[in-house]
Amino acid sequence: MTTATASAPRSLQLGFVLHGVGAGWGDWRHKDAVTDASTNFAFYKSQAQLAEQAGFAFLFVADSVHITPRSSPHYLNRFEPLTILSALAAVTSRIGLVATITASYSEPFTVARQLASLDHISGGRAALVLTP
Repeated sequence: MTTATASAPRSLQLGFVLHGVGAGWGDWRHKDAVTDASTNFAFYKSQAQLAEQAGFAFLFVADSVHITPRSSPHYLNRFEPLTILSALAAVTSRIGLVATITASYSEPFTVARQLASLDHISGGRAALVLTP
């Protein structure tokens, strides 16, 4: 005989990836594209606020320490993840703020200090994905 056990309802949390001009090679060519979006704070602010209003759980900004001919075009000129997320913390109130930090090129103390600063600035909304 088996007995049914009560379990918490399952839910799905979605994140919003901030890509600036876009992830594809031709995104910047679209007639409605903001061609300087990767370094345009007003664009990031608008995207972050829309994502928060839409109920996304977090914003995600990926970092990369190298650029190759096969890299996405937005990698050529863009904001550093913790800097842009710190700025976005001031114009959002609920959405989580997630970044990658390349641990091989950053001292552990510096990573901890940067993340703690973002966490304090955002009121506890910071998260981190370490990459080798």
